[in-house]
Amino acid sequence: MKILVFVSFLLMSVNSFSHCPIEFKEVNLCAAVTWIDGPYDGKISKFQVNFWENGDQSHEPISPAYDVDIYSWMIMENGHSHGGPQMSYQEVSQGIFEVDDARFFMGGMRGFWEVRVELFNDLNQSISLGASRVPLSSNGGGHHH
Repeated sequence: MKILVFVSFLLMSVNSFSHCPIEFKEVNLCAAVTWIDGPYDGKISKFQVNFWENGDQSHEPISPAYDVDIYSWMIMENGHSHGGPQMSYQEVSQGIFEVDDARFFMGGMRGFWEVRVELFNDLNQSISLGASRVPLSSNGGGHHH
């Protein structure tokens, strides 16, 4: 009985740390992907990426002091990975970026897509990279891990 209490306490404390879905440890930022339309397999999906300071409970949006790159990345079951179709994005308000032409194609491939968010400094060097798995519904049946 004690174990059950401990486990549920553990789950609650893990939950309180999940305020940072995408963590940029190097710059103390968090981000989250919010789906506006989609994600779909094979047709255009729209989403937002919101940034806030790590530890800020209210998730007050802040603009990263870095160049932001948002792109898709396919991780295949056989260990290969590759970038996806180009997507365009713009900062629609402070700390909120919108992508309205994301395309994810499974095409019978086994694996999953990620939305990757990368921060660059003025010298165009990568400072921090975060990723969020794309929850595509049509993943062709069985789950393999």
